[in-house]
Amino acid sequence: MVTLIVGMNLIFSVDSILTVVGMTDIFAVMVGSVLISVALMLVFAGPISRFLSSNPEFEILGLFVLLLIGFVLILEAGHSAHLTVNGAPTPYIPQWIVIFILLLMFALDLYQNWWERKQEVDAVTLHRRRK
Repeated sequence: MVTLIVGMNLIFSVDSILTVVGMTDIFAVMVGSVLISVALMLVFAGPISRFLSSNPEFEILGLFVLLLIGFVLILEAGHSAHLTVNGAPTPYIPQWIVIFILLLMFALDLYQNWWERKQEVDAVTLHRRRK
C-alpha cells in the first residue's frame, strides 16, 4: 500500500511539475509552487481523509468529477487538433457549461445528504389502533 501511495504521489508530482513548467520560465517560481503544493497536500490529507471516511458518498461525486473533467479534456484536445469522428468535427464544450454541471452535481449531492439526514431525524411515529 505504501508503494502504491508513493507511486501515485510521484505521478501527480510529475503532472504538477509539467503544469508549472508550462506556466512560467522562472525556476524559483517553479520550485516554490511545487513545494507549496506538496506542503498543502500533506496538511490537508488527514482532514480530507477523515471527511471522506465519514461521508463516503463524496467519493462517488469525486469519481464523477474526474470522469467529467477527463471527458472534457479529451473533447477539447480533439477540437484543438481539428480531429473528426465519422466526418464530423470534435465538438467544443464551453467552460461555463462544465462549471454549471459541476455546480449542479455538488448542489444535488448536498441536497441528497441533507434529505437523508432529515429523514433519519424525522422518523415516522406509529400509533396503535384503539379498539
